[in-house]
Amino acid sequence: MKHVISGIEDLNLDLYEDVTRNGGTIELSPQLAKQIDEQRQKFLDFVVNNRQLSLYGITTKQGIGAKKVLTDEELDEFGERLPGYGGSFGESFPQEFIRGAVLTRTVDYLAGTNCPRSKTVQRVYDMLKREEMPPVPMKGNGDPGDIIPCGALFADEFNGSLQLGEGMGLINGSPFSTNALCDAYIRVKNLADPIERIFALAAFAAGAPEMHFNHNLGDKWDDEFIAQSLANISHYLEGTWDESNHLFYQAPCSFRSTQRVIGWLRRTIQSTHDFALKTLRQPVNNPMFIGPEKEPPYGRVLSNGGWHSAYAGPVLDALTRSLADTATMLAMTNNRVCEIPGGLLEVEPEQQVSAMCMVACGWVEEARNCATNTLTSMCNSGHTDTGTPDTLAWRKAVDAEEALECVATILACSAASLVARKEMEIGNAKLNAFQKGIISRLPVGTTPQFFRKSVADVRQFIFG
Repeated sequence: MKHVISGIEDLNLDLYEDVTRNGGTIELSPQLAKQIDEQRQKFLDFVVNNRQLSLYGITTKQGIGAKKVLTDEELDEFGERLPGYGGSFGESFPQEFIRGAVLTRTVDYLAGTNCPRSKTVQRVYDMLKREEMPPVPMKGNGDPGDIIPCGALFADEFNGSLQLGEGMGLINGSPFSTNALCDAYIRVKNLADPIERIFALAAFAAGAPEMHFNHNLGDKWDDEFIAQSLANISHYLEGTWDESNHLFYQAPCSFRSTQRVIGWLRRTIQSTHDFALKTLRQPVNNPMFIGPEKEPPYGRVLSNGGWHSAYAGPVLDALTRSLADTATMLAMTNNRVCEIPGGLLEVEPEQQVSAMCMVACGWVEEARNCATNTLTSMCNSGHTDTGTPDTLAWRKAVDAEEALECVATILACSAASLVARKEMEIGNAKLNAFQKGIISRLPVGTTPQFFRKSVADVRQFIFG
């Protein structure tokens, strides 16, 4: 849909999702366009009255070019284009991610700290009307901030048509870091419930006793996210507690602690949401214009570190760790569903679905390999002495999420197959329908040559 926005308060994660996943577009309201142009005039007044100063990326070039104030002729030439940037190469970010970067680039404009013309801002938003976004290399973005990917995104559209200060306003700052948080949240926001439903089915299939899911545990553990996970798993198991079908002793560790790990996943998803929303209202451009209302008589331009997101890497790393830990717990649970007395290995005539344990092992190592710290880079030198590899942190989170979905899908297939082969009756209507939905896509007796399609269909059924 078309969104007409009137201010920075209109930027939220629902708008972001519509723009990135559903082809939504954005237009400035007349009032906001007027406000942007008024701020632009204040910025120009400041530059005219401080023409002799070194104003980074405005009266000077970027990087080491900040040491020399441009002549009038140099100023005109530099103002028409994007400053130089290190162009990377290779595989592009996915289309939805690039659309998100277009949106997050404009946060500074709406905040009034980055002062292009309203015409330029609308041209940025008009890129969302394209059927295909410009390719932006996904790797090699080792600069301080997001100059490299922003250059790739905006150069073809805007070079030769800009005015004073607009080029630096398009490429400096950390809009891709903001985008990384927002995109990661959209990818994982609905992940916890299907994971808990799969784990509940596995617990039922393995005969895990009720005590592992008793509501008193949630009260005593005193963590709202773990309690929420425990309650949701118990919800899917309600009506299944026939003592004859359950162990009279404690089940293996994975059936007792996975609910806590999924609770932590819920917490990191919420944290990703909170920081994503915060960054959608947070200007990150360098330099930053402060208007004359705060800094009379003409305002002030502040060179700053807004390009270094303090949130993105650490928040995404925490999310990735929780995705990998959850994948590990589900892979171990899958092994138990197959290997326990009366498990899938004993009831299949030969290894079929139970052989998927090895596939789960491969996928879980993909997730675990992603769960490393994405530290501030020390590879740069001179004036630009630190890099911010936040898009690397995003890639690891995306890969870990994919791996978790695949491990979870395999566990769902194993548990559903065990229930079907043992002709177990599920006393919970929702869990019963879930198991039947899996078996309809992976019928009992399906041979491994058909797993590629059947298991992919199960994944689509569960996660969409």
